[in-house]
Amino acid sequence: GNYQACLIALAENGTSLDIGGNATVSARCGLAALSCSDDAVVIDASATVDTDSIVTCGKATVPEDNEDVVTEGATGLKDIYSDLSPPTDDRLRTYSCSGKGNNKQASLQAGTYLGLVVSCTTVLNPGIYVIDGGLLDLAANYNITGLGVVFILKNGARLKLGGNGNGNRISLTPPSSSFYEGTVYAEDANRLADILIFEDRDSQVPEPGHQLNGNSSSLIEGLMYFPNGTLTVNGTANVTAQCLQISAYKIKLLGNAKLETLCPLDSTTSVGNSTASV
Repeated sequence: GNYQACLIALAENGTSLDIGGNATVSARCGLAALSCSDDAVVIDASATVDTDSIVTCGKATVPEDNEDVVTEGATGLKDIYSDLSPPTDDRLRTYSCSGKGNNKQASLQAGTYLGLVVSCTTVLNPGIYVIDGGLLDLAANYNITGLGVVFILKNGARLKLGGNGNGNRISLTPPSSSFYEGTVYAEDANRLADILIFEDRDSQVPEPGHQLNGNSSSLIEGLMYFPNGTLTVNGTANVTAQCLQISAYKIKLLGNAKLETLCPLDSTTSVGNSTASV
């Protein structure tokens, strides 16, 4: 089998894909877990998962409705980005808002930020945003727009992304391959294209890891790649996207969290191939 997925748990041991409570996941583009453990994938009976494929090196405990789409014991699954280095922009930047009251706003330039906590309406101009330690907090009650941006998390930088349900809108889209052409990253332009968040492989992420608290009025597209960190989609999240992909060390969906991604199969991430065994 040749396997594709848009939600990929990268840990090679233990429960790496955990969907609990009354969480709802709609991802026809597929789920994958590289873990070879007996509890690699755990989906509670009260959770609802709509997908065409669940593949794992280990075993999966899933509701009866999902049993017919599960492939267990699939050797040869892999992280196709494991040899890809994140781009960088070393220009040191700071975040500040101008204006008064509800009219406060910020316009940001690409570069390196020592943490970035949004505190007013914010526009991020296209480019590479390196978050060097601290928190990338895009969860405040402000409109945030970043079209053609990629966030690089390093030195323990942690993500908190999503609205608090007060009508704020977050619009984030990644750069296309043309952004990297003519740069030192041109050789990897096609692989870097469509990556929205790229966690440095040497980054050690403190608990509670990365958090996605989206709301249905947000537009969040592209690949979130966390090779070391756990991404938790919290119980109040309501995330709907045309093509949001997540590759994380571990993925957890809690409570009443809702995650819907409409990626077409030919736009999703390959997780390798496997020969069936009897």
